[in-house]
Amino acid sequence: MKYLLTLLSLTGVILAEGVPYSGLAAVNREGGGVMISAVAHFGPADRGGVNAGDTVLSVDGKEVNTKDELFAYLAAASPGQQVKLSLKRRHLTIARSITIANKL
Repeated sequence: MKYLLTLLSLTGVILAEGVPYSGLAAVNREGGGVMISAVAHFGPADRGGVNAGDTVLSVDGKEVNTKDELFAYLAAASPGQQVKLSLKRRHLTIARSITIANKL
């Protein structure tokens, strides 16, 4: 039984490898658009300069209109891959790059 539990726990670690992690949460804005609602401290988005309150305009040049689209683009990225975000912060349009991490 002890060996079975060890095997199952190792299987869980192996299955978790390669799961993309951006370290951000988002919500759909009323009237359209996607707003970053939270950024994990020291996560990929935080290290890339993304702030809560930013509005996502595009990911790698592809327009984003819903949080489902945003998370689909981020989920398609591989750990270690850089993703370019076009963001609106207050009255400015800014570019930020985040390096997708491996979620364990």
